[in-house]
Amino acid sequence: GHPRSPEVDRRRCGLFGSLSGFGHTAVALLARRSVRRFGARGHTLLATASCAATDLALALGSTRVAFAALPVNWVGRTQGMAVTARLTTAGAAVGFGQGSLAGDHQNLRSLLKVVGPTLYGYLFGLGCSVGVPALPFLFATAVSLSATALVLASPSHVWDPPPQPPAARDAGGGGGSGSGDLAAGSGGAGGSGRGGGS
Repeated sequence: GHPRSPEVDRRRCGLFGSLSGFGHTAVALLARRSVRRFGARGHTLLATASCAATDLALALGSTRVAFAALPVNWVGRTQGMAVTARLTTAGAAVGFGQGSLAGDHQNLRSLLKVVGPTLYGYLFGLGCSVGVPALPFLFATAVSLSATALVLASPSHVWDPPPQPPAARDAGGGGGSGSGDLAAGSGGAGGSGRGGGS
């Protein structure tokens, strides 16, 4: 029917952003349970597939579809948590200190914060010029699907938690091994999850 005013669009964009941040904070608190239940690989597959579904909904859907995709987006934004924790554990196993890994991770995130907006701005301009303003979202969908395929193609042993020392098993620590990676990298993982939507 009637065209929406710019003020209505601004309010909806503000509400969408607020709900995205709130939901992500709540879901991030449940990430440990997800990793414990599905494993690091299963959780990462779920999250990357959720990212792809959200980006596709934003590219092809209406405002209602975008709001309906919010819960899926919340799950998707936890995609880096298990990966970061696993990298921390694997790096420590081959001699990399957690400080070194955390620094490299932060440097990469800083680089992406510069390159990402520039790339997406270019894609938006290119998309508008060819009649496809949703091109940035379509590109993000392709990236998320590529990440999902990479997780599927990776050997399963890459995602296995490291073996625990005998003393830890004797003390009854073996029962929590499914979430050991996430606990080991909780410092880096928490930062990754909160910043995932930038």
